[in-house]
Amino acid sequence: AALFGARMEYVALGSLVPYASLGIGPGYIEAVPQIVNDEEVILQDAIDGSLQVAYGARTGLEYRFAEGFAVEAGDRYLGFTTNPTALLHSVELGITQRF
Repeated sequence: AALFGARMEYVALGSLVPYASLGIGPGYIEAVPQIVNDEEVILQDAIDGSLQVAYGARTGLEYRFAEGFAVEAGDRYLGFTTNPTALLHSVELGITQRF
């Protein structure tokens, strides 16, 4: 997905900065099978290889350890407006540089 969005940072608590972001944009999704009962009936939630409208949200905490550098940890959610059952969740850990 290529999401365009905004990031909001809260009042810094020393070197710790909580943040949240929201975004929307185009996203490519493969078919997502869903098992709906014990008889293993599988339904396709999306057409194979379809371009859809995606949305995402992130929340987390950033630790600024040097001028322009930080380590951040957060949660990311990614979903598709035409396929509400294909919600993806991930946990992130990374280093950021501001310039």
